Formats: sequence, structure tokens, C-alpha cells
Amino acid sequence: MASTSITRTPGATTATDAWTFSVWVKRGSIGVSQDICSGRNNTDGGNNQSTFEFDGNDNLWYDAYNGGTIVVKNITNRKFRDVGAWYHIVLDFDSSTAGSRSAADRMKIWVNGVRETSFSTETQSGADQETNFCQQNDCPLVIGGDAGASRTPNYNGVMSHINYVAGVGHAASVFGEFDATSGIWKPNVAPSVTYGTNGFLLKMEDRTNLDLDSSPNTYTFTT
Repeated sequence: MASTSITRTPGATTATDAWTFSVWVKRGSIGVSQDICSGRNNTDGGNNQSTFEFDGNDNLWYDAYNGGTIVVKNITNRKFRDVGAWYHIVLDFDSSTAGSRSAADRMKIWVNGVRETSFSTETQSGADQETNFCQQNDCPLVIGGDAGASRTPNYNGVMSHINYVAGVGHAASVFGEFDATSGIWKPNVAPSVTYGTNGFLLKMEDRTNLDLDSSPNTYTFTT
């Protein structure tokens, strides 16, 4: 996707304080910052935005700004440098009062079925926190690039089966499982989830139709 990005601008705001983003990725290069998905309110100078990426040191990075202040930030100590491997990454976020997660568990990051627990930076959110990620009215989300005004597509690699679930934080086990024979983590291509308003599923099975939303919402994206 080095020269490709997929975009959508939601028409309504919903489920800002709980959501899941699940994606399978295979990196094409290392040592350079690469956005997997980002969202941004371009009318306020970037004071409300969110970014999910591999950074220039090959760490996994997620952060969210609200009102110009960092409200969530996670940078793994682990490096992701195997360009021959598929990584299944799940951002499992729930800061809702109804969800009743402890402060230390509001953002969970899973890689190939195992929760990441070692971070060089870990800023967990407050309760009922907005994140400007995939669900803000009139705020574009970009898959494979920066949601800033330039929309520069800078993810180099392959993606598959992107699930975004609005309103619920799900663990990786909803989207994958360990093979009983080999022990290898493998995808669940038909997860039992309710996508909610702004939720989507991009399987990316057809290179001529990468932005086909296979969720019941059937949203229109632009490639």
C-alpha cells in the first residue's frame, strides 16, 4: 500500500469512548514511520486527532489528542522488524463508564493473540474519553496514511481483514485463535460482532476493490 490510502469521513459521531480496531499487517520496509490508520479534525489545527502507526524505531505506537492534550498514548518496547511475518494487531479500547474497566485496562493492545504489556510510554485515558479515531462527524479517517491535510499515504506493506467495531472493546480472541495443531495464531474471518454506527469490515480480498465494506453497514470508502 505504499502508494495507496483508503479514506472515509463519517457523517455522524458515535461511540467515541469505546471501540475496537483489528488488522492483519505484513510490513514491506522498516526503520521509517508508517501510519496504519489515523483520524483528525482538520479544522482545528490538529488539536483533536489520533494516530496508529509503526514509528521510525519500529515500535508500535498509538496516541490520541483531545483539545491539544495527549489523552491516550502507548509506545511498545517491542520492535516489529520481521518483514516476512504477518502481525495481527488489535486496539481494544473502552473508557466508558458502562464498561467499568480499571484505569490500567482502558487501552489494551494485542499482537498475535497476546496482550502487549511492556511500554516505553503508557498513558491510559480518563473515563468516557473521546479519541477522534474512526468515528468523528466530518473528521476524515485514513487507512494507510496520515489524516492531515496532505493525506500522504505512507504505509508500506500489506493489510487484510480490518475490523472496526464501534461501542465495544473486544479482545484479540474475537478475531483470531491459536491453531490446535500448529499453535500458530490464525484469523477468524467471520467474527461475531455488532459493528455499530461507523463500524466497518474491509477484507481487502480483491486488489481492484480494496475499499469494499463487508460489514452490514456497507459504507462507501474512497481509495
